Amino acid sequence: MNMTRKTIQSYNRCANTFVQEHMDLGVFKRFIQEFSDLLKVGASILDLGCGPGNIGKFLMNQKKRYKLLGVDLSPEMLRLAKQHVPDGKFILADLRDLRLQEKFDAVIVSFCIIHLDTDHAKDLLRKAFDLLNAGGYLYLSFMSGGKPGLEKATFSQDELYFNYFMPKQIPEYLERLGYRIISKYRHDYQKANNQVIQDIILIAQK
Repeated sequence: MNMTRKTIQSYNRCANTFVQEHMDLGVFKRFIQEFSDLLKVGASILDLGCGPGNIGKFLMNQKKRYKLLGVDLSPEMLRLAKQHVPDGKFILADLRDLRLQEKFDAVIVSFCIIHLDTDHAKDLLRKAFDLLNAGGYLYLSFMSGGKPGLEKATFSQDELYFNYFMPKQIPEYLERLGYRIISKYRHDYQKANNQVIQDIILIAQK
C-alpha cells in the first residue's frame, strides 16, 4: 500500500486518540506562544498539516484576530479541526501537490514533513517560503534520531510512515532558501525501545 495512503488511513482511525494526547500542545505550547508573539494583529496564517486544529485553536485564542487557513489530507482530522476552530477555514489537500495563490504572514509546518520523503519535505519548505509575505514567519518542527519507515505512534495502533532528518540538515536548507533562523529548540525523549528521538523546533523569518 502507498505509504501516504496508509498514514492518512491511520490518522483517520486514531484522530480522537490523537486529540486526547496532543490537543493541549504540551511542551510545545511555549514555542507556539513565542511564534504568536512575533505576529501582528490580524495576521494571515497558513497551517500545513493542521491535524485536528490543536495549534490553530491555541492561536485563535490569542485574540489577535488572526485569519487562519488549515490544510490536511485526513478528512477526519479536518472534521475535528472545524469543530475546534470554528472561525478558521480548512481545505482537504495533499501537501505534495499544494497549489495556493494567496500569500500569508505566517506559515506553520508542525510535524508534517515527518510523513514525507526528503525530496517532498524540501519541496514543501520551498513552497512555504514562496507563500510567505516578505518578513513573514515560519514555525517548523520535525524529528531526528530514527530511521525512516513504518512504525506505530503512542496515539495509533496502526503504523504510519515517519521520516527523520539530520539536526543540521533542515536549518541549513532553510538558510539556503532565504530564511533567517530566529529560534531553535530541541526536545529529547526516549521511546519504548530505548531509542532517543529529538523533536526539533525552528522559528524563522523570510
